[in-house]
Amino acid sequence: MRVASAEGQERVVASMKAPDFFGEIALMTVAPREATVRARGDVVCVRINKSNFQDLLASRPAFANEISLALAQRRVELDVVRDDLDAEAKKKRLLTERGKILVAIQEFFGINSHT
Repeated sequence: MRVASAEGQERVVASMKAPDFFGEIALMTVAPREATVRARGDVVCVRINKSNFQDLLASRPAFANEISLALAQRRVELDVVRDDLDAEAKKKRLLTERGKILVAIQEFFGINSHT
């Protein structure tokens, strides 16, 4: 996974392998994509749309809370590279992002915020 740094240069943020996933932030928050994923070889990808994911959340509403942490961690890792954050700034950004992502997921999928 690659992201543009503050200087405009593309930098590697993460290397992925099966069964990793990508595109989740855009799926769950309607935010524009923030990184580029390039395959080094042949891959098989499964695309999950909003409707499919909404069915999953309807059957397990607490999943939104669980996944908000994973999404916040991934977004902050992008920010660390792009904005050259130190450890303290990274920690603060993680707390802020998790809350914002959870609210965005709940609103986008119509989930009760008390789950």
